Amino acid sequence: RGIVRRTRVDLLELSTGEPYERPLLRFFRQRARRAAVAGALVLLSWFGPATASPVISLELTPLEATVGDPIAVRLTVDVDTAETIVTPPIGPQAGPFKVLDGAWQGPAVEGQRQRWIWSGHVAVYRPGEHEWPALPLSPEGTSEASAWQTPTRLVTIRSVLEESDDPGSAELADIKAPFALPPDWRPLLRACGVLTMLLLVAGTIWWLHRRLASRLAAAQIPDSPFRRLPAHVWAFEELDRLESRGWIESGEIDLYYSELARIVKLYFTGRCRVDLLERTTAEVPELLRQAGSPREAIASLVALLEAADRVKFAGDRPARTTARQGLTDARQLVETTRPAESPEASAEVRGAA
Repeated sequence: RGIVRRTRVDLLELSTGEPYERPLLRFFRQRARRAAVAGALVLLSWFGPATASPVISLELTPLEATVGDPIAVRLTVDVDTAETIVTPPIGPQAGPFKVLDGAWQGPAVEGQRQRWIWSGHVAVYRPGEHEWPALPLSPEGTSEASAWQTPTRLVTIRSVLEESDDPGSAELADIKAPFALPPDWRPLLRACGVLTMLLLVAGTIWWLHRRLASRLAAAQIPDSPFRRLPAHVWAFEELDRLESRGWIESGEIDLYYSELARIVKLYFTGRCRVDLLERTTAEVPELLRQAGSPREAIASLVALLEAADRVKFAGDRPARTTARQGLTDARQLVETTRPAESPEASAEVRGAA
């Protein structure tokens, strides 16, 4: 049996080209190999970094300068694209350095990395060696203990005066050219914005004027029938002409009161620039109040018009004395509402007559 078993093993090794292993030994070797791989993965997960560490570089040019010289600063931060960093504001003072200008730019993505760059200019106004401070630069969502920091650099600042035993014999250096700052366009942009808003408002007002001007226009004042004479002069002449016709004595009371109402209405039309000829007696008071006529004059006019309405529509036949009193009341109404005239205007009226 042993010879037969050994012969089978030899034949198996010859056919596969590999040494023969017993099944139990093979089983333990496979389990040991798998355990080693799992342990290595666990160790990498515990101690290995989750992401690649950031690469932060700082460049200061030049590293030696005199007081007040602008120094170019370039801070570069390369991190993995999975990280979201919090860029700190730099300025207006960074340690002993006065920040003249500068801003963050980025991120610029290159493959699996992203780059943030802060570039600007700083200056130092005290001689000696000064160190650029380490600025905190944290990935978003991390604690303060895990915050990254920018590197530091030493800058040597020399005085504008050369070292001398006798300070009074030192020669002053030439005046430096002014440092050119980038133009600030924000005031111009604000002015352009305000100008644009004013143009829009002006255009809107013009459009509304085109659309609504005809509706909002003031009512047209009726033409005055008194071309050469003032209204009160014309009214006195018409009342005198009415009296001379003798309609009261002849009994034509209807014609008398109709003409009397027409004269006083036409007088107030020319005096107050309000059309009363086609208005009823009830409409007259409100129109005259809007025109600014006195209350006493409105009351007297309404009384005359109501008397004329009673004669025309109700068949009233007043006595001759009452009819003549209406003519007197009309003259008194014109006299109390006539405008005050200057001597020059009186002369012109007499000349026109």
